Amino acid sequence: MRFGSICVAFLCVIAIGVSAEEWRSETIDGSMKNGLYNAMTRDAQGFSHIVTYDSEEQTIEYLFENAAGWHVEVIEAVYVYGTFPSIALDAGGYPHVTYYDGDNDSIRYARKNQNGWVRQTVVAPVTVVDNTLIALNSSGTPYVFYDNGNADIIKCAFWNGAQWVIENVASGFGPRGRYARFSA
Repeated sequence: MRFGSICVAFLCVIAIGVSAEEWRSETIDGSMKNGLYNAMTRDAQGFSHIVTYDSEEQTIEYLFENAAGWHVEVIEAVYVYGTFPSIALDAGGYPHVTYYDGDNDSIRYARKNQNGWVRQTVVAPVTVVDNTLIALNSSGTPYVFYDNGNADIIKCAFWNGAQWVIENVASGFGPRGRYARFSA
């Protein structure tokens, strides 16, 4: 099955490949005026989970589908912009997201648990970020990859149980490495 997501101005729309020849589109949130910078994953049941930045409401939002339909939750208000989000689901089906917070020049991490959203700053300040990616290992430890564009360095931050540890992964890509999407 193919799948993809697009968020276009005035509508947040998902396109799902239901077969090799057919795509299905549906409006998730017709009130969303400017869904920008989105990322999507699917769970074991085939339901979609999306993180996006709503530039009109100035919020990072989590959109998810279950048997009852689509749901939208605000993760955090980000008044300047929240760009380059990424999403992963843990073994319990809870979302973990990362994004660049332009208000505070920081990489943010948020995870949902049974009590709601828990948010942390991974690293600050960072001056230019072109991408973020979150990956979880088998024990659920988050690894956050990001491209510090001006410094031309790809970095990885991981949670060691007490703090975020940051390591350089690669450098020297120049303009060819900017805006490349990471994948887990």
